[in-house]
Amino acid sequence: YTERTYGVSSEPALRGFGGSSFGGICALCAALRHPGVFGSLLVESPSLWFADERLLKHDLPDFTGPWPARVFLAMGTKEYSGIRKTKESEFDDKLVSYANEVAALLESKALVRGQGLQVVIEEGATHTEAAWAGRLPAALGFLGLHWWRRVMSHRREQLYFTFPGKLRAGQPAVLFFNQARSVMLAGRPRDSIAMVYGFNVDWSVGGGRVEMVPAVGLTALAKEITDAAPSRPAAEPEPEPSGDLAAEPPLSSSLSVSSLPLPTDDITDDFDAGSASHWLQASFTVPPEAYEMHMAFTDGGGGIWDNNAGANFYARVKMDMTAEQRSHTVEQAMAEGPAWGDVQAIAHKRAGCMYFTTPEVLIAGEPAVLYINRRQVRGLEHNPNLRVHFGFNNWQSGCQEIIMKPTSLWRGEHIDWWSTTMTVPGDATELSFVLTDSHGIWDNNHGNNYVCPVKRPRGPDGAAKRVEPRGVESVESMPHAAGTLHILTLTKRQGGITATRANKWTEEKRVRVWTPPGFDSERPPPGGFPVLVMQDGQNMFEDWLAHQGVSWRVGYTASDLITQGKLPPFVVVAVDSVGAMRSLNYLPYPPGTGAGGFRGDAERWPGGGLEAYMTRLVEEIMPLIQQRFAVSSDPAKVAFGGGSFAGVAALYAAMHYPHVFGCVLAESPSLWISEGRFLQDMRMHRGMLPERLFLGCGTREYSATRDHDREDVDALLLSYCQEAASILESQGMRGGRLKFLVEEGAGHHELAWQWRLTGALHFLFSAWWDE
Repeated sequence: YTERTYGVSSEPALRGFGGSSFGGICALCAALRHPGVFGSLLVESPSLWFADERLLKHDLPDFTGPWPARVFLAMGTKEYSGIRKTKESEFDDKLVSYANEVAALLESKALVRGQGLQVVIEEGATHTEAAWAGRLPAALGFLGLHWWRRVMSHRREQLYFTFPGKLRAGQPAVLFFNQARSVMLAGRPRDSIAMVYGFNVDWSVGGGRVEMVPAVGLTALAKEITDAAPSRPAAEPEPEPSGDLAAEPPLSSSLSVSSLPLPTDDITDDFDAGSASHWLQASFTVPPEAYEMHMAFTDGGGGIWDNNAGANFYARVKMDMTAEQRSHTVEQAMAEGPAWGDVQAIAHKRAGCMYFTTPEVLIAGEPAVLYINRRQVRGLEHNPNLRVHFGFNNWQSGCQEIIMKPTSLWRGEHIDWWSTTMTVPGDATELSFVLTDSHGIWDNNHGNNYVCPVKRPRGPDGAAKRVEPRGVESVESMPHAAGTLHILTLTKRQGGITATRANKWTEEKRVRVWTPPGFDSERPPPGGFPVLVMQDGQNMFEDWLAHQGVSWRVGYTASDLITQGKLPPFVVVAVDSVGAMRSLNYLPYPPGTGAGGFRGDAERWPGGGLEAYMTRLVEEIMPLIQQRFAVSSDPAKVAFGGGSFAGVAALYAAMHYPHVFGCVLAESPSLWISEGRFLQDMRMHRGMLPERLFLGCGTREYSATRDHDREDVDALLLSYCQEAASILESQGMRGGRLKFLVEEGAGHHELAWQWRLTGALHFLFSAWWDE
């Protein structure tokens, strides 16, 4: 249970067992009855007098199996008299003698004092929790010292690592720095090394400078190993063998330690005690609002820096969910912060968007403000007579037309925020709006309106009520790629008007879920199965169903990577698109025709429904998948992917939902939409980004899918992706977080994305082994 729920190690070397009083007897019995299960033992004030000293006289001496590699044994000198009115000191002495007998017995079993065995007889200590608690830090420090061997077997070649491995917002942490691995600082005086650090984009939160000191645990382990090494005299030349010694048996010994069972310790890695001196450490506290850490190392006065060639070093910070978020799973991870927040901060974060609201997710029955970036309103960019016409529940209630007013929010070349206030009706489930000057100019998202979801009213605790996940009307399951493909047909959404033209294109109807070989939803790994959420679900698994007759074959690729041991088992979720109107859900605004009009066919395609789609995905579909397939809600184990228009959605998710999706796969994103406007959105982004992002494209994105070549368009589309990669790098996606792959001759189709998928998944998900 603890392995499954909390990720407790199954390796004996990383397990300890402990107890005091009768619990100390239990600890000794655990070693006797379950040899090889625990690698360390904590035995406090064992009640060895019980059963007429049977354990001491018979069970322990008769045991011939292996002992744990490390045993901490402790007893006080006032164990009896210290907790009683009578003061029979002879009983105190007897209990101490018991402890010494056990210690001598353990030494005869190949445990060496000061290395595998530590015995503490504490003067004046009694048989109480206070005494045991007082010795606990020393006990844990001794018993856990050998765990450094396992840590260093994985980390010895790294420049730095942190404890915990994934930093947590609001929690203390330690960073370990391997000076010998630093190109710039190796050989510098180690008492001069310092770490300079900050958090979030532009180092805008917390941080400072901290002097680094020798790594305490590694230094202690190195000293123990050095002290234990025998001092050997210079070797003398061995005499020449005479006769046939190969046939002679080795000399026997009356006491041979090698003949005893070796202590249970499966940590066999060769720890280099000399290298421990290269490791330094620095302690710090992660701010509560941090989502990533940046750092560089310096020698102080010498002016020498190791800052990753100017890119700085990076560590992810895990932001714990609130109680409301945990109880509501992933759908609350999006918007359970303060209802209003800092409007300027929200405007800064949403600089690339056409609109936003405060609160960021509307609540039924509460006031709200709608902000519109006039510079992004089609046909009204410079019109001072900007009006919004809005209504709720498909225009069936609360319809109004209001003049919008300019705000004092920051303005820029492409930013000009105007606003209006409103009150959301108590029965509202969605807000629809269009923009006009009331003189014939309209921006109505090509007839599809702009739509914002509305949440239910807040409860007494101030938290928004949970959105009901989508239901399942039917399930069809079939073998696929050594696993199982489940096709879920969803029930209609609850609330709102379902029989509308727009709803036909904004209600996901089918989800395809591939589960790996050996999948068991009743026995998920700690924290749930990792999950990849793909868009255009009908193009993911089966060629006959795919748009161009070739699928991504994501099930086969995932199965191969899992069965070869390259990736841990994970689940693939693929949400079917709505077909010809998919641009409505996958784009933040209508696509237009591209620079120079090379995509005239897309002139009247809709857009602007991406945020609403993301809300449905996060609040309605992902909770359903969590409930049925035991997938994780930890962003580190949740990925988002798509290609073409869905590649734009992937980049949007990277900017606006990194707290939900920690990995993003963006294949051939259609960055030509709206004449490259999305790139401007990316430049304006100032916020969190995912842990890893794979961006792929080909050199013939246009020509390879048409009957005529346009090298100029191919070059333009390639330059868009190159610019996107450059923007991501400038915003911190460096040091192994971003992989940008350009495939020579590849076009804009599923076959190209299929070819690149193996490398993409391996890059994105290798870290899942450590989660």
